[in-house]
Amino acid sequence: MAVLGIWAAAVLLLETVSAASLGVVYTEGGMVTGKSISLGLFRRMDVFKGIPFAGIPGRFEKPQRHPGWDGILKATEYRNRCLQLNLLMNDVRGNEDCLYLNIWVPHGSKVSTNLPVMVWIYGGAFLLGGSMGANFLDNYLYSGQEIADRGNVIVVTFGYRVGTLGFLSTGDSSLPGNYGLWDQHAAIAWVHRNIRSFGGDPDNITVFGESAGGASVSLQTLSPHNKGLFKRAISQSGVALCPWAINKNPRKFAEEVAVKVGCPTDASMGACLKMTDPVHLTKAGVLNLTASPDSPLVYNLVLSPVVDGDFLPDEPHNLFHNTAAIDYLAGVNDMDGHIFTGFDVASVNSHLVDTPTEDVKRLLAALTKDKGTLGSENAYSTYTYEWGSKPSREAVKKTVPFTFMLPMPREQLAVFRGQDGKAYVLDAYCPHLGANLAVGGRIVGNCVECPFHGWQFRGDDGKCEKIPYADKVPEIAKVRRWPSCEVNQQILVWFHCDGAEPQWSVPEKQEITNGQWVYRGRSEHFISAHIEDLSENAADASHLGQLHGAGFTSGSDPLHYNSQTWDCVQHDWKSQWEPESEPNSHCSRMLINHSLTVFGHHFSLLDMQVEARQVGPGLVFLQIDDRFFGRGVILQCVTPVEPLLQRVSHTVYYQSNVPALVPKFFLKVESIQFERDIMIWNNKKYISQPLLVKEDAAIQKHRRWYGQFYSQNSPRLQLHRDSMDF
Repeated sequence: MAVLGIWAAAVLLLETVSAASLGVVYTEGGMVTGKSISLGLFRRMDVFKGIPFAGIPGRFEKPQRHPGWDGILKATEYRNRCLQLNLLMNDVRGNEDCLYLNIWVPHGSKVSTNLPVMVWIYGGAFLLGGSMGANFLDNYLYSGQEIADRGNVIVVTFGYRVGTLGFLSTGDSSLPGNYGLWDQHAAIAWVHRNIRSFGGDPDNITVFGESAGGASVSLQTLSPHNKGLFKRAISQSGVALCPWAINKNPRKFAEEVAVKVGCPTDASMGACLKMTDPVHLTKAGVLNLTASPDSPLVYNLVLSPVVDGDFLPDEPHNLFHNTAAIDYLAGVNDMDGHIFTGFDVASVNSHLVDTPTEDVKRLLAALTKDKGTLGSENAYSTYTYEWGSKPSREAVKKTVPFTFMLPMPREQLAVFRGQDGKAYVLDAYCPHLGANLAVGGRIVGNCVECPFHGWQFRGDDGKCEKIPYADKVPEIAKVRRWPSCEVNQQILVWFHCDGAEPQWSVPEKQEITNGQWVYRGRSEHFISAHIEDLSENAADASHLGQLHGAGFTSGSDPLHYNSQTWDCVQHDWKSQWEPESEPNSHCSRMLINHSLTVFGHHFSLLDMQVEARQVGPGLVFLQIDDRFFGRGVILQCVTPVEPLLQRVSHTVYYQSNVPALVPKFFLKVESIQFERDIMIWNNKKYISQPLLVKEDAAIQKHRRWYGQFYSQNSPRLQLHRDSMDF
């Protein structure tokens, strides 16, 4: 009986510990309860969807505090988007009753307290968007679950008015505008007042957003109304100084809208617009989307914030004194805004037609017209310096930063493109006084110039070519040059612990080079694991059925898909791994036969054979060649960041005539399956002498093959190839 009592107590304790949840939460508007979901052993998350942070907004008025509710509000479903045009701008969606927010709160064995808070502002050109984002197989783009769980932070998303109802302005007190910005402010203020009840720290709030959301974040930092409401801000692909972030002549478009809905354009225009049906107002907000290099599309995004004298009391560049107490991070997402450039310069999206350099110059001039001729010339010089005298078609079509940081094993590197068009990779730190060449350095010919004292280092050998204030350059003045190659639209760096030069070349996919296959997306993951574990998966056929048999619709959490009583989609895998012979002994191949059953029925049309070819320890070419889905490749690149931390990217290139949805779907499915492996890798250890059965023979063969990439006699590592236990 005593033993039984101990077991019962243990079970009760486990159940109690794993059931951490906020339950009913008291807010300024009333009591609210959400949904508690399991994330694994001792990990749960409370999810609240649809909590009102303001009342139903009056038309063209600032939001007001919500009057509250009786009883307990069940916040378990997303609420309406704000009224807006659809993507084709031929109909409307949403509702005026839209000022709601969603909260994700992670817990361990105990209910969380004092967690950092991240508040998301979505983009959409100030015309479109919602707090939940797009829906893909019941997976919402702006679900905060992943960030909340991985970062152990509270994530908040919210809705705000967009389009005509959010940003129409007459330029005076009649319709001052910025209603969407006021909604954002109201949501941030609500979070600051109430988040402690959800286990958050009101003094540690970060506001972050992308595109128009990034510009909104920047504008929120500038408004005096937000003083003290948040601590940090992150803008992705948009800031207050962007040419499209502020509408300098709002009345012109307001008059166009007034005419469309039958209102006068005199002093009574504002009053008439306030009384107009909201659907009619929204439909009247259709924009002119014609564009040219001299008239960029972003200048037609006229439903945007304005300097109203209240939320924004002055031009943005005069308000940065308001941001002194805020930590601010700004950056650019890859390919963000490419859709707009495609309107401005149509040839950018064609692989068969050259883009005239004059078009690029005209576009940059138009985008920087408020900076004058000198500003335009500086912008053009900065963005095109690496082109050389005869730029290639590819160089003109894509804008690439001339220097950037690339992590390698305990190394910081400077990567730049010289005047000759070649990419060079050097150690990042200047041997003089340690300045970082990749941060603030500039390109001079085929050299990178140190931003601190102007020392210039050649890209081809790393030697210092010039010290502007010295009579002679010391012979030993140089930085390390890293062997690199540019192939398949990637810059790859060769690393050898003994400093040996490259011993093989990276295969070039001609279909990528000649433009038959085009870029269709990229994913990136950081994995806390031994680098060999990632490669060894190819030879481990036994794990496929256990880890990857459940359908992709079941997600990446095994605790979820293994507990399902029925899964409508099932994968069946058969694979074979073999190393290649000389002269390609550094390569291996994995042949995968995949079949799919849906509701128990096998669909032979969906059967696929995929070949995964590994080149060296870190590159994999996942070749797709299917009569139904077409041809393409997913490139996997493993970059060691530090011992037991790998950065893995997957980049997909696909036939240009196949709809982009197909390769993007493959990338999505691949990411779901890959994240199942990551869950294992992040929580396992590397065993140099594993216990294997005869069915695991391929694993032993793989380890013998992979051993060639370890150095047994390295003077720097002094490690045996079979004991790389960092």
